[in-house]
Amino acid sequence: RTALRGAQESTSSFREFLRNPQPDPAQIVKEQREALVVSPQIAQAATDEIGDYIARSEKHLAWMRREAEARKDKETLASLDSIDRNLAEAKRTHDTLCGCCLQESFDAMVATACCQKIDDALARAISEHDTLMKRLGEQQPRKK
Repeated sequence: RTALRGAQESTSSFREFLRNPQPDPAQIVKEQREALVVSPQIAQAATDEIGDYIARSEKHLAWMRREAEARKDKETLASLDSIDRNLAEAKRTHDTLCGCCLQESFDAMVATACCQKIDDALARAISEHDTLMKRLGEQQPRKK
């Protein structure tokens, strides 16, 4: 799986956890008026994993950009610009999510909304990346 897909899967998993937490005392500190107070360790682990995948995606896309620049492939560079914009949006929202998870009064609804926004940006980046990889694959000479 690509790092982009890993980030999306991690984000989706964390969002689902926030929507439907399992009553595990290690994961949930307490419930307050319909709001969950999630263990800081769980929130930190989830956001770290998402951030790691985003960083790996950035490195991969930077490598692809260097290769496209060396080939003077303007079409690939344009696709990479679009992917980078979506990944940058995911990264900005990830920063917001990290800040939310560090708050003393963790707001699961805000964190869930951040996860959805990250997921949406990653979905757009993945779609563009898939299209780009298909196009690049079609350009490769066929081996017999």
